Amino acid sequence: MAEGSMSPSEMVRQWAEGNARWVAGTQLVPEVHVLPLVAAMPTGWWGEGLPEGLSIAPDMAALLGAIRLDGYLAYDEAALTALGSDVGPARTLVLVDGAVLGARGPGLVSRFVEEGGTLLAFGHASLLDEAGAARPEYPLADVFGAGYGGLVQFDTEASRVVLTADTTYAAQFSPPNVIDGRADTFWASIEAGPMPHWVQLDFGKPRTAGSAQVSCRPAFLLKDFDVQAKVGEEWQTLAGVKDNKEWVIDCPFAQPIEAQSFRLFITREELNGENRVIADVGEFTLLDEKGGRLIPPPYLIEGRISDKAWAEANRSDRLVLRSPAVRLKPTKAKVIATFPDPLTGDPLPLCTVNKVGKGHAYLFAVPEAAFGYAPETWEALFRTFVGMPMVRHSGDENVVAFLRRGKGKAILHVIDTAPVETPERAKEVIVRADTKALGRAKAVKTLPEGTAVRTSLREAWVQFTLPIGPMGTVMMELAR
Repeated sequence: MAEGSMSPSEMVRQWAEGNARWVAGTQLVPEVHVLPLVAAMPTGWWGEGLPEGLSIAPDMAALLGAIRLDGYLAYDEAALTALGSDVGPARTLVLVDGAVLGARGPGLVSRFVEEGGTLLAFGHASLLDEAGAARPEYPLADVFGAGYGGLVQFDTEASRVVLTADTTYAAQFSPPNVIDGRADTFWASIEAGPMPHWVQLDFGKPRTAGSAQVSCRPAFLLKDFDVQAKVGEEWQTLAGVKDNKEWVIDCPFAQPIEAQSFRLFITREELNGENRVIADVGEFTLLDEKGGRLIPPPYLIEGRISDKAWAEANRSDRLVLRSPAVRLKPTKAKVIATFPDPLTGDPLPLCTVNKVGKGHAYLFAVPEAAFGYAPETWEALFRTFVGMPMVRHSGDENVVAFLRRGKGKAILHVIDTAPVETPERAKEVIVRADTKALGRAKAVKTLPEGTAVRTSLREAWVQFTLPIGPMGTVMMELAR
């Protein structure tokens, strides 16, 4: 948006002030309320010793951006403020991990769900009071149909394993990076030393391994290397790889072996087709006889989705998240996704759902940050638990939509927040309105001109093309 220009919400407000006859009896509709943070999260909220670089703090801008890019109307800070007298007319309320509920908040949320709203809550949602102090139990336990059982204790074996290497290039490329489960950290040897180079894992006690998997650092291809185990005082080669061309290499052993120390012994690496004297490794993963990790990365959650609709939207019934988690204690809620307890292997709830009146409350054991902020991830969640958005448009990330709704009509504003004065840039978008979520549009016309807009019905959608420059406005007459 150009400096000095109006924000989208200001444009809509100004338009409404000048077109009172059209907006009379309508109300601005955010489909999704996101209850923001209004107090600092307590120190030690997720316990001590979190891995460096593990982000669990809410990113409100990224979350709202991901939701909006999926077509849901979550667009304006003013419409997404902390709970006031009501949370309607939104279809969905999102309580992030650090969301604060005041004294009246639980009652308002409960009424919202009872009247047909969908609640998505994450981690500690609602445990903070207005002063930022943690409560011992969810104030929304009855709505969630689940209680708060404290933090899940994760396997800390990764911190007990001793990792060494022949050399290390710099502190940020240290050997522990090869077992941290992250795609953006690596071990690298020093530049001056010639091949071979090695990185070694010592468990402190014998462990049985049946295979290994090696991940290269992007662009740095490991060509020749051996996976070895220390048997007595000698290093025994378990798998040898020559002239490798893959970035992730499976290394099966001829038979399982019990040893205390294992290492990756590297004799050749390429960068852009040229041999180099430095060795780089992304991950060195040892697997047991059944293919399970001998060293689970800290806070790795391998979820299993039992809800068929969610699994289909997610394109898999598996869900891998790198995050800490809280222990949920279902009372009335149904468990629709689980993950194994890191210490015992017993299934723990990853997500629960509770029907309250006409609505549903979903509670996730992890913070929303665990899901990241890719639009497709949130699309899978919202399409499954909320339904289709009321309107979608073909514009890019700079195009936002505002909707006003009243009896028998809806007014839609579509705004280009980054207009470029070039003839190559299209100044129109295709709009699709979901007839089930919004209602069937009998007629569509531009405002304030009143020009009829040609529409086409495609299954459950009414579709039309809307010019924007930088804003386009239409009124849809809805069938009762």
